[in-house]
Amino acid sequence: MRTKGLTLLLLVLITFSGISHVNAQVNFAPWGNIRGILYADEVVPFETSIRIKENSWENIQQTRHYGLEPSFKSKGKLFLNESVLDGTAYSQKVTDHGDGKAIVNLRINPELTGNGKDVFFCTEIAVEHYSGGSILFEGKGIKNKTLNISDVFTDGLIWQDQNPVKKVTIQGKSRKIEIASELPLRVFVVKGASRTGDALLPVYYHVYFQLRDSSHNQAVEHNFNISAFCIPDKNPVYLKIDPGQPGRRFDGIGGNFRLQFPETDPQVIQWCLDSLNVTWSRIGMWWSDWHPEEAIDPVAQARAGKLIPKVYEQMEMAAELSKRGLPVIVSAWFAPKWASLEGIARPGTYGEQLNPAKWEAIVESITKYLLFLKTDYGVEAVMFSFNEPEIGVRVVQSPYEHITFIKMLGSSFARHGLCTKLLLGDTSNGTPFALSFVDAGVADQSAHQYIGALGFHTWGGMENENLLRWKAAAMQLQVPLLVTESGPDSEAHRNPDLFLDRFYQQQEIDLYIRLCAVCQPQSIMQWQLTADYSVLSGGGVYGNHWPLQTTQRYYNLKQLGLTSEGSFAIPAITGGKNITAAAFGDKVNQRYAVHIVNNGAGRTITVDGIPEGINSMSVFTSSFTKKMEKDKSLKVNNGKVVFEAPAGSYITIINL
Repeated sequence: MRTKGLTLLLLVLITFSGISHVNAQVNFAPWGNIRGILYADEVVPFETSIRIKENSWENIQQTRHYGLEPSFKSKGKLFLNESVLDGTAYSQKVTDHGDGKAIVNLRINPELTGNGKDVFFCTEIAVEHYSGGSILFEGKGIKNKTLNISDVFTDGLIWQDQNPVKKVTIQGKSRKIEIASELPLRVFVVKGASRTGDALLPVYYHVYFQLRDSSHNQAVEHNFNISAFCIPDKNPVYLKIDPGQPGRRFDGIGGNFRLQFPETDPQVIQWCLDSLNVTWSRIGMWWSDWHPEEAIDPVAQARAGKLIPKVYEQMEMAAELSKRGLPVIVSAWFAPKWASLEGIARPGTYGEQLNPAKWEAIVESITKYLLFLKTDYGVEAVMFSFNEPEIGVRVVQSPYEHITFIKMLGSSFARHGLCTKLLLGDTSNGTPFALSFVDAGVADQSAHQYIGALGFHTWGGMENENLLRWKAAAMQLQVPLLVTESGPDSEAHRNPDLFLDRFYQQQEIDLYIRLCAVCQPQSIMQWQLTADYSVLSGGGVYGNHWPLQTTQRYYNLKQLGLTSEGSFAIPAITGGKNITAAAFGDKVNQRYAVHIVNNGAGRTITVDGIPEGINSMSVFTSSFTKKMEKDKSLKVNNGKVVFEAPAGSYITIINL
């Protein structure tokens, strides 16, 4: 049952219409965490969360990316969030006051079962960002007012005081955070691994303000004032490219075209295909609608016009993509009931297993679809896959089943004269678990003849060490590596305001450039180039009825798409902080592109290593305020160009 406070917040959420393109400084995530505040064009790193403790500091539940179903809305510099965490409903209002300041209003409602729990507002910092600094505590009677920040790893509670604390200041060498409580509260500091941030940064401090203890179960409301300060890093950046060491081929951006919204999809698709340099494509096979009844021939039904419209519309989409010269990957989500073991779920998965007794019939059904697509629509799919089979969205497979189907389908395709290969993986993320899922395919030499590419999605596991393993696996197979679904957040469609958030848009292109640099995919395929997760806004998309228009995400893709198709990744080495860079070279056509994401303050960048014979480079810049703006051409001197990179920008230098 909703409380009055949550009901009022819901009413406020409903009154919001449209999205205000205000340059907010607070990086607020839809699940309720502040993930840093921008000050002087640089993000001061920290992460807040609401946490609930049961019994010990090891048994913590917290607001987090996955596992909650939050309500989220943003309008300009106001962010609203509500959800239920471990049986406790909460609401949160965050106001961005500019100049590094934010006010957080929290309401914690009674625990639904009536059992009281310790509830906290927590701020988490990585020692790497505040090394050599200290944490200061202000309040009456506080005995130990200073805690030095050490990079020595320990695990557990390291500071507490019986007296309440009014303000905590976290001070590093070049940055500072102040968290001032409206009323004094007890504070606890726990040291250990990250609970919300980057697992590759090993040592964290967790500063807990106690909002309610386990002996009480009443509603509480509290305000915090957060201030962030830093001395921005404006040091010049030197970046060296090496055209003499070409890596893997890059064709450019691709797109997913799984049709779902007949009223809004066509306009977005048309705009993207007409104006973006799309080089790869992937469609959805509506398998359960193609062959709903096992005993009825789907080809006869299709030719008689008896299938539902979206089956034909998806095939027409494939024909349009093929007409434009794009290779088409076909992926299946939902299996027909006759092909599934309904109600039998594997732990940690979402979908249904394919019935072993129906494997031969399944192979025949899919083969018929691809043959019909070829004979009746003129499209020969370059590859086929089951979408995210390691977790079952919506067909779940074991590694053995995955490689067995690759061999069964591959053999069937070949017997029927199809050149279609199989996509190994097509996993939901790049985690070690996803890598282990494709190991059987990498090891099975007899399956290699049927594998056309190795693919993964970017919904998790994007640490560099994992990306390097994907690259190595693709090289071992001697096939392309494809990012078949790309984006930073698989649940962003639940919170479409996020698509216009400055931090989200920058995070997305930063991820793509890092992918290009580290694992060198042949294509990064946007999820999607339809109205779903749209890179355009308005036109009825997500209920926004202003005229259809471009976004920063659109221009980021367009700018990456400037890269010459068939270029090879080349090293781009820099020691600059807050810089992500990738470079490509096409020696045959003497085309070179360097992509740089500046996640910090404005600074001077020197790019060295540009080949002889290239006299000038064009410069394009996209940011929250720039729409792929072309700047004055740069003159190349001794293989170098020097330019000013604006704060929070994505820059491409290229010889056109």
